Amino acid sequence: MKIFTFFNEKGGTGKTTLTVLFASWLAYYKKQNVRVVDCDYPSFQLDTMRHLEIELLKNDPLSLMARLATLSTPYPLGKAMVKERFAKADLERIASEIRRQCSGDGYMLLDFPGRFLVGDPAYDLIQRGMIDLIAFPIDTDRQSRVAALNTWKEIRKINPSQKMVFVWNRETAQERRGTKDWYSAADAAFRGAGIEVAATRVRDVLIARRDSTTFGFIRSTMCFPEANVRRACPSLFPLFEEMKARLDGTFTKEMYARLRALKDLRDLQENNDGSTKKGEKENAEEETDN
Repeated sequence: MKIFTFFNEKGGTGKTTLTVLFASWLAYYKKQNVRVVDCDYPSFQLDTMRHLEIELLKNDPLSLMARLATLSTPYPLGKAMVKERFAKADLERIASEIRRQCSGDGYMLLDFPGRFLVGDPAYDLIQRGMIDLIAFPIDTDRQSRVAALNTWKEIRKINPSQKMVFVWNRETAQERRGTKDWYSAADAAFRGAGIEVAATRVRDVLIARRDSTTFGFIRSTMCFPEANVRRACPSLFPLFEEMKARLDGTFTKEMYARLRALKDLRDLQENNDGSTKKGEKENAEEETDN
């Protein structure tokens, strides 16, 4: 199994949401063998989400989530049980359990808390060389970029061969139209420092942070609501294709160029749509004044 994580020491960058979406995309849309381990002590958000969805299945069997969940077997979702402090024995037990579960083909996704200190599972597993790829969700907030960059530097010290990539997340329409040159400059600066940046930027979608009891939801551990995702955040599909290709070792410069071209085309179409709507609004206002 390939082991993957979205990670950033700064909270609120979307690592848990992206983990759920990527795991469900792999398991229910791509029909891959998937396991998820919730290492986010003490909150265990993914484990909590799974139990809430099991209750929803019982109490509301006609909900969209319940109906979609009957089409597939839920992927295994466990949690790394630890004591109050991450003792050496706890870390060894977690590493041994992950090795045991990683036999065969497929993908294991790990969700960590926003910490990168000696004694934390993230630090320990990375130092052991057990994680195949780390994706850092970042956005235009400076703190998210600084946190990712500092962690990237620390990882380079303890595991120089670790594969990592930065992922632009929560891009707003205003940022998309007004900061294209800024994104290009930031990408160039990252690459100049030897940091890879994903080809796709993920749109900011409020519904992505809501659970499966919400109308139009896209986040669930029990299903992948393809129609909702395509409507709300279609940029997730090319991002996940890229992450899967990076894990599989099939990611190429040609694929990067294709994904960038698709992103640029989407940006152009959305900018044109925005300009058209703005023009229609201005014309309507002029007619009203006349």
